[in-house]
Amino acid sequence: GSVIEREHALGPPRDQVDLIIGLGLSLFHGEVFGAAGNLFDAALTRGTMLPPRDRRQLLDWWASSVDRQAQAGPSDRRRSVFERIGSRMDDELKQDPGSAVALYWRAVAARGAGDLQGAWDYAIAGWVQSTLEPETTESLRGDIDRLVQQALIPERSRLLARDPQEAVSMLRAEWELVKPQWQ
Repeated sequence: GSVIEREHALGPPRDQVDLIIGLGLSLFHGEVFGAAGNLFDAALTRGTMLPPRDRRQLLDWWASSVDRQAQAGPSDRRRSVFERIGSRMDDELKQDPGSAVALYWRAVAARGAGDLQGAWDYAIAGWVQSTLEPETTESLRGDIDRLVQQALIPERSRLLARDPQEAVSMLRAEWELVKPQWQ
């Protein structure tokens, strides 16, 4: 049959999106991250058919897939991959400034692209913006705190000219001042 007949046989557009997501999840769980990311990307182009919560989950699966593909690939390609994640999260935040997924992945993307100061700034912004969606505030803040404590502080301290341990203490103190200001 024709392409139109085959598309009609797949069912309504929402069913097609659900099928694409399901296939993407199968690939993701099979650790075929590049292909999974491509399917999630295709589903995101039709994401307006999904409820906001489902669309956010899909966005997280897409970013996770692209991140894992980047981590497994050559280091010289990572920067552009993380810039792509960051760009998509910027677009998401323009539409939904309280998206926990976009706030978290924006900071991760900056780090992955090698912009540790930008990642720090995005982490602080994410901490502050987390209150826009009260139902995700606590989990987002936990994720951001882990990112800052386990990745950003150690990585930024190595870049500072002074004693790395002193830099870790200074950065931790700076981070601990941010958090209570924005409870």
